[in-house]
Amino acid sequence: MTLFTKGHGEEQLFKFQRSTLGEHFHGVRVVAEKHAAAYREIVESEAMQPERTWMIGNSPKSDIHPALEAGLGAVLIPHERTWSLSWSTCPPSRSDFASSIASRSCRSFF
Repeated sequence: MTLFTKGHGEEQLFKFQRSTLGEHFHGVRVVAEKHAAAYREIVESEAMQPERTWMIGNSPKSDIHPALEAGLGAVLIPHERTWSLSWSTCPPSRSDFASSIASRSCRSFF
């Protein structure tokens, strides 16, 4: 798995290094903004298969919509502390989108 996040590179990498998540990811990619082109670029550079690649995130605006636009699947895990400007309308129900899956049950979804 690759962690794909946005923000200031050094700050995001520092947060990641302080967490206990390192063993679960083979890479970390930090971008200024997550948009469809950024998703396409990481899929291409990491030789991922778009139809088998999923974005799991808490922001419809920067996680869900651009991932779906880039041809990836997307799972929304809502979080009460998500920045209000990150919220937008969720896509309608479709086979490449899931919402409100408890983070502990994501593995069984795939």
